[in-house]
Amino acid sequence: MRSWPDHTVGPPETGFLSVIAPGLVVAVERREMNGVVTPQAVYIEKGATYDFRLDLVARRAGSWHVHPSFAVEGVGTLVGR
Repeated sequence: MRSWPDHTVGPPETGFLSVIAPGLVVAVERREMNGVVTPQAVYIEKGATYDFRLDLVARRAGSWHVHPSFAVEGVGTLVGR
């Protein structure tokens, strides 16, 4: 995010790629950022662009409303545009 509010929060350093779903209906099978497997936290920089891939597997049958999410340590989940 080029518009990161440096005057109110520190610079972003650690990020977490995840998924938002209604309960334990899916599991993350594979998680990549910029072509690199990222099972946990990743180093991030202000203004950088990150391609991501999330492979999910259903834990139970159904139709579920699911979103990818990205959180920054100390700030929380960011809203995309």
